Amino acid sequence: MDAWAASDPGLFGYFGGGSLTEKSHGQCNMAFFASRYGVEGLYLLDEPESALSPRRQLELRDLVGRAASQGDAQFIVATHSPILLSLPGARILSFDGACVQPVAFEATDHFRLYRDFFAGLGLKTCPSIGRVFSSRAKGSAAGGVKSANLLRGRGAGRGPPFES
Repeated sequence: MDAWAASDPGLFGYFGGGSLTEKSHGQCNMAFFASRYGVEGLYLLDEPESALSPRRQLELRDLVGRAASQGDAQFIVATHSPILLSLPGARILSFDGACVQPVAFEATDHFRLYRDFFAGLGLKTCPSIGRVFSSRAKGSAAGGVKSANLLRGRGAGRGPPFES
């Protein structure tokens, strides 16, 4: 990548500047997201959480929320991440049935799976994502995000959580 960037010095600008060989996969993705989502546009994301730790997923959720609320960008995100699904004000759509339907965050299998997992450990929340569960449960969804749609994948809601 560094050799490629030598022939195109502006290339690192897409990744927030600096060498990519000095960053983890998730850090490279977040640098790219941070540098690109300030550009006005429509972003279609397919499981952007795949290379991100829970902490980085929170950062991405907040980054998407800021960009969408400022009117700079609109997002359509296909995700299995309850962290990304917790974006305050986001419209969550389910593709599980014959018709696409809105679904509440707390009604998603992904939320229930994490909630039940932590409850099984005797925890009400997890330190890294606890605020996700507690902030949505307390009704903080009244943010100004109107242009972020989060999509649940097919198979969720049919049978045990691990079947999707």
